[in-house]
Amino acid sequence: MSNLKVFKNQYLLNLELSVGDNLDHYRSVDSSFFNGDGTGVFETTCVVPDEVPILIPNISSESENAIHLFEYLSQIDNTVASDPRLWAYLVHVTFCDYAMKRWGSVEKDELKKRVLNRFFTDGDARTLRRQAISRLWWATKLTVAPWEDDPFFEPFRKDDRYYYTRVLMRDETTSSDLLERVQLASRPQLLILILDFLDNNPRFRKRVLWREFMKEIILTLGYRKIMALDLKALQSEISDIAFEVEKRYSNEKKQDKTEEIGGNDYS
Repeated sequence: MSNLKVFKNQYLLNLELSVGDNLDHYRSVDSSFFNGDGTGVFETTCVVPDEVPILIPNISSESENAIHLFEYLSQIDNTVASDPRLWAYLVHVTFCDYAMKRWGSVEKDELKKRVLNRFFTDGDARTLRRQAISRLWWATKLTVAPWEDDPFFEPFRKDDRYYYTRVLMRDETTSSDLLERVQLASRPQLLILILDFLDNNPRFRKRVLWREFMKEIILTLGYRKIMALDLKALQSEISDIAFEVEKRYSNEKKQDKTEEIGGNDYS
């Protein structure tokens, strides 16, 4: 075991201000450059295994990446997991190769923006769930064995503690939309019920249905107190919203097809 390292505050600030000057080091995955001479780094009291997990930089491996990272950082709590210094160190040093291959494969003109969005976090919920490494930890934290801490989730108990982590990380659109929307990610009951619905109705991962489904969920949260509902009522509410979206989409497709056929009037 070894002590977990983080960047010092001033070092992190200088690193963020120097992104434009350091793009070549990002492109070459120069983690030794970002680590520097060690004076900008200090050891915390948190311990981690000596063996660092290997993260695979492709979408299909994201659920396993999230689980392996979460287990590697099993000693940290939510306070430590909200520290920008921790995630900046991990993404620039420990997992730099993964982060660049996963998020840095863009044109040079776009690289600065991508690095600022994916390599740094302000410590708020939205940026923590967007940053290249912290998003993996938080994805797991929000979904791992929810039945262990809340009897509400007992009907969802699975043999696999990471069952809903795998559902969440199955595709990029779903994970980003759910993690980065604080209205959803901050409500574990709603989050797990949406994931359970998706697991049973995978067609709602289709972009157009998913986009409208998310829009309706957010709108409903704005004018109805659905979180006061019991389990079955909340499940029913989510299903009703989804199937109404699907019905509307189906009707719109039929209307478009009718207009296309009827629009060719050569008489």
